[in-house]
Amino acid sequence: MTDTPPTPPAKLTRWQLAGLAVPLAAVAAYAVGLAVARPGFLDTLVNDPMGEKLLLSAAGMLAVHVVVYVGGCFLLDRAGREQPNAAGRSRNLSVVLAVVCTFALDVPVLFVLTVGPAAVRIQRDLTPP
Repeated sequence: MTDTPPTPPAKLTRWQLAGLAVPLAAVAAYAVGLAVARPGFLDTLVNDPMGEKLLLSAAGMLAVHVVVYVGGCFLLDRAGREQPNAAGRSRNLSVVLAVVCTFALDVPVLFVLTVGPAAVRIQRDLTPP
């Protein structure tokens, strides 16, 4: 029986953590900036049932971003350990993964924060009582 060396535990590198934290911090900063610049604008998303569903879907997209990015980075790191000279390729692919997650999942969240309150108000105005 051959002894294989134990694999080190999976953990995110500094670059991978930055690739996760920067887009999420940007979304949070945008939401805070929007709330400060236009007080009461986001109240529709919090107080209206339709707005709550929009916020819940936006939070779900952020959660999917975290899961896809972290899982993808772990898989890329594992593949990088198994192949020689693949560490640089793994780092580059994690940057691509961060960009794809940001555009596919974070940009729609910004859209919900920007257009969501107006869309809820328009829908409520057009719906008969």
